Amino acid sequence: MSWKSFACLAALGAMSAPAVAAPSLSIADDGSGTATVSVTTDAVGSIGVEIGIELGAGLTLVSATENTTNFDTENPGDNPFIAGSPVGGDGEGLDIDTGAGWIFAAFGADLAIGTHELLTFDYTGAGDATGTGLVAQAGALNDIGTVVQALDDDPGTGFLAGDFDGNGSVGDGDLTLLLSNWGGAIPPVPAGWDGAQPTAPGVGDDELTALLGTWGQSAAAVAVPEPTAALLGLIGIACLGVRRSV
Repeated sequence: MSWKSFACLAALGAMSAPAVAAPSLSIADDGSGTATVSVTTDAVGSIGVEIGIELGAGLTLVSATENTTNFDTENPGDNPFIAGSPVGGDGEGLDIDTGAGWIFAAFGADLAIGTHELLTFDYTGAGDATGTGLVAQAGALNDIGTVVQALDDDPGTGFLAGDFDGNGSVGDGDLTLLLSNWGGAIPPVPAGWDGAQPTAPGVGDDELTALLGTWGQSAAAVAVPEPTAALLGLIGIACLGVRRSV
C-alpha cells in the first residue's frame, strides 16, 4: 500500500476514529554493529508502516532483517529513496541498498499497544542513522517525523582499558560501574558505561582484569601506581557478595 493509499484510508476513517496520540519510531544501537528499529503504538488493532532508514557518512550498511513475528504482512509502498511515485508503490516488504546505505520497510500487522520491533540491521563504522516514515493507525495517518540516532560499532575505541565511564582515567567511578553491574548481561551496555565497553556475555572477570591492570592511570599519565592490597581486597569482597546475591 503506497503512502497515497494510506492517506485515502486515513481520510475515510478519520470521522469515526477516536483521537489518539501519534505513534513513534526509535532506533537503538547495541554498540557492536547491530541496531534495532521499533515502532511504538498507542492504539489496539491493525496498523501499516512505511519506514525509511538512511545511514550517513562513516557508516556502511551490511544487512537488514525484518521481524516477521510482529510484522507478518508485506505491503506495497512508496519507497522515498526511489524517484517517482508509481501507482501501487515501488517497494514491497523489506528493501535495502547496501551501496547507497538505505533501508525501506512496508509492513502491516495487528498489534497491541506498546513498542514492537520492526527490523534489525547490521552496519560497520560510526555515524548517524536517520529514520522517517508514516504509520497508519486507528483510521489516522501519522507522520512520525525524523529520528536521528548515533551509531558506533566499537564505541570503546580510543579509551584506556578499565576507563568504563570514559572520563580519561581509571578510578572510583569505573569501580562503581563495575560493581553495580557485576554479572549483568551484555548486551545491552549499562547506563553510564560510556568508555571502554564491557564484553559479552556479561560484566565480570574481563572487566575486573582491565580495571586492576590500569588502576590509577589516565590518558596522559606517566607514573602508574599499582593497585593496593586494600583495593584488591575491597573488589574481591564486593564481587563475591554480588555473585552470592544473584
